[in-house]
Amino acid sequence: MNRFLVLIVGFVIFVLMLKYRGQIFNWTGSISFGEKYFGGTGNLIVAVAIFIFVFCLMYAVGSLDAVFNSTLGKFF
Repeated sequence: MNRFLVLIVGFVIFVLMLKYRGQIFNWTGSISFGEKYFGGTGNLIVAVAIFIFVFCLMYAVGSLDAVFNSTLGKFF
């Protein structure tokens, strides 16, 4: 149930970031990293929203555990 809740919260954050990216842009201002590598701060906000959703989806289906165990599991 906890993993499903994380997926729902991640999806809600994803949708809200896409819907209110103009307000997020007004709040953060122009981000030079986003302007240089993503073609604009609005595109950076969309990329972060997609990353959050994919991260939550991977956590919900259990593939994030497999990725962390195969890469970072050697160190812990």
